[in-house]
Amino acid sequence: MTGNKRLTKLQRAYCESAARGRSPTEAAKEAGYKNPARAAAALEKKPEVQAKILRLKEAEAKQTPEEEPEVADQTEILEFLTQTMREEKEPRIRMKAAELLGKRARLFQEPEETEGRVVIVDDVK
Repeated sequence: MTGNKRLTKLQRAYCESAARGRSPTEAAKEAGYKNPARAAAALEKKPEVQAKILRLKEAEAKQTPEEEPEVADQTEILEFLTQTMREEKEPRIRMKAAELLGKRARLFQEPEETEGRVVIVDDVK
C-alpha cells in the first residue's frame, strides 16, 4: 500500500463498498461510520484508501469477463435467420426463416387503400 500504511477494518469496508460503485457517503454509511459525510470527505483525501479502491476495481474487472446477454438482440436474431435461410438445410426450415425475414422487411404487406372522397379545393384567385 502507498506509504506502507495499513487500513483499518472500517476503511477496508469503505473501500469495498466504494469499489462496488457506491457514492462516498453511501460507502461510508455501509462501512459503519457514525458520520458518513464527514468520514467520506476525509477518506477521499487519503491516497492509501484511493489506491485500495483502484486495486479492488481492477481485480473485479479481471474476474468478470464480458458476459453475453441472456437474451439475443435484434442483430443476432436477424443474423441467425439469414444464416439459416442460406444454409443447406431442410427446405421447410429455410422457407420459414425467409418468411420471418420478409415479414420483418414488410415485403408481404398489401398496399393500403385509402377510402373516402378526395376533395379538391380551388382557392387560387
